Amino acid sequence: MKKRTTIRISAFLLCLCCAFFTSCKEDDGKGYVFGYDISSNPGSLDPQYASDRESYLIIGSVFEGLFRIGADGNAEKAMAESYTVSDDGLTYSFKLKQDRYWTDVNGYNKKVTAADFVFGFRRLSCRKPERRRHRNISA
Repeated sequence: MKKRTTIRISAFLLCLCCAFFTSCKEDDGKGYVFGYDISSNPGSLDPQYASDRESYLIIGSVFEGLFRIGADGNAEKAMAESYTVSDDGLTYSFKLKQDRYWTDVNGYNKKVTAADFVFGFRRLSCRKPERRRHRNISA
């Protein structure tokens, strides 16, 4: 009986200490490293060349497109604030969210613009990535 009581008191004190030491600090989340355990090195971190699971896992956490797949499996707006489709279905126009930036740990901040997406779509439509002269896509 005495042993059981000692175990219960010890467990209670341990829980109390854990709750005390983990709940007292306010934190903004900066300075942490987010890591993945992956089975092999990613083949490419370029979204247009990636073809393996490891690459897609990292790319999905680093890049955001105009749309993303929501929890229900349907497309939802990501970088796009709104969009329209022409009557003939050939022209899509997007309005981008204004509070989005390219950023890194060194303090680099540049606002994401339509030109960034145009660059990506032009690059995607070319057989050779060094050629970026697609004229049907504009900002």
